Amino acid sequence: MPQLKEVNCVKKAAWPELQVDLLEWITEKWNNGLTILPSLVRLKSLNMAKHKKYGIPPGQFKAGNHWRQRFTKWNGLSL
Repeated sequence: MPQLKEVNCVKKAAWPELQVDLLEWITEKWNNGLTILPSLVRLKSLNMAKHKKYGIPPGQFKAGNHWRQRFTKWNGLSL
C-alpha cells in the first residue's frame, strides 16, 4: 500500500506569500464587481513575483497554465 500514500500527498506551494497576496488581490477585485480573467491572474502574479518582498529569483517563477489551474483549485476559485 505505500503507492497509495504517494498518490495522496499534496505538494506545498513554493511561494505561499505570493499566493496569499494574489488571492487577496483577486478577492478585492471581485468585491468591486470586476471580472478576473485567467490571463490577468497570470500577468498579475508575474508582476508581483518581481517584487523583492517574495525573494523569487528572476526567471524562476513562470506562472504557467498548470500553476494557475492548481492555484485556483487550491483556493476554491472559479475564474
